[in-house]
Amino acid sequence: MQARFFRLSVLLIIATALGIATTGEASRAEGGIGVYPTRVSFEDALRGGEYFSTLGVINNLPSERRFAFEAEGEIASWITFTTVEDRSKMVTEVLAPKGKDGYVLLRLNVPDTTGNGVYGGTVTTRVPLGDPDVEKGTSGADVTVAAVIEVEVHVSGVQKIDGGLLEVTANDVEVGVPLRVRTTVANRSNIRVVPDVQVAIKSENKTVATVATVDAPISANETRAIETLWKTDVAPPGDYTLTVSASLPGFPLGDKTVSFRVLPRGTLTRDGVLENLELTNEPTAGGVAKVLATFRNTGQIESTAVFAGELYRDGVLIKPVTSLQKLVGKDEALGLEVLVEIPGTGSYVLRGKVNYEGKETGVREVAFTLAEAKPKDSSSSLMLGFAGGTAALVAAAAAGSGLFVVRRRRRPEQG
Repeated sequence: MQARFFRLSVLLIIATALGIATTGEASRAEGGIGVYPTRVSFEDALRGGEYFSTLGVINNLPSERRFAFEAEGEIASWITFTTVEDRSKMVTEVLAPKGKDGYVLLRLNVPDTTGNGVYGGTVTTRVPLGDPDVEKGTSGADVTVAAVIEVEVHVSGVQKIDGGLLEVTANDVEVGVPLRVRTTVANRSNIRVVPDVQVAIKSENKTVATVATVDAPISANETRAIETLWKTDVAPPGDYTLTVSASLPGFPLGDKTVSFRVLPRGTLTRDGVLENLELTNEPTAGGVAKVLATFRNTGQIESTAVFAGELYRDGVLIKPVTSLQKLVGKDEALGLEVLVEIPGTGSYVLRGKVNYEGKETGVREVAFTLAEAKPKDSSSSLMLGFAGGTAALVAAAAAGSGLFVVRRRRRPEQG
């Protein structure tokens, strides 16, 4: 405890010396980087249980950065990291585009043999600050800073089952389009549970169909929207109601009823807009440019969407490009990722639109230039930001403390 207090005190002193705000600032500093939250606590964790917490990184530097994560301390073996999109995909780092945040999930697995008590550890986040255009090994190219997130786990032997049925939604659909029933369930238990979601569909007070979803697990202290599909191929147009009854193991959550309509094909309008087209990485000659096309479905029904565009180099069309097709829900904005191979240096323009259900959005374009790389010598200029509740990535070394939060050209030591 004394060592941890000393380390945190050193970080606070360095942050204060650098003029970094430590409380009360909601704004993001220009050129700043950071990681949040500063502390993660798992309450009422069960031995053998699995738990998740989201870690975020801030990158306001002028180029993308990779933030690496490493668990340390007595619970280091309990901790792994996954992507937010796929909890089965383990990672050790996250890429944050310039001017944007990045996210990773901390996954905690408490061993079956763990006794009741309080356990602790840390997650160290490291990020290089050197200019990515500077040749590796030269001055300013290998500057790395680090921040520490405290992790605390309270292990108990008491299993708790609790939760709530928060919301049920269903939009009008056309004959032949599946009805998507979204049931939002909160798991307030201290264990992972699998809700039993039963949907009864009625027309003129007669039950015409029952469907269920019993394979959507929810981790402890998390909320999830569970989707249940009803095929409307043989459903006649008309007014319907549906009642959702949900329960956790041994714990009923109650029920909710909503109304919807099944309409003749072609009744609902399809509409949408290409809101943004942006380059999300820093491509190199012979590499791949990642472009994100954000499509918003402003129509009355879900639609499939695909980006179709053309790539120009120095004003000459060189090839067509497309994204994968995705289903976009009503009132939903979804990113369509486009991967474009870049043959060499030059001035590029990607121009395109989104096709959806036989209709097209307006055209947008994004431009970028790739020039010949020129080696340069750059001294390290550190602009460190701190948002409210965000740990600054401190760029200094605490002499004599055993804590090195900035290193050049070799791995940071740990005290």
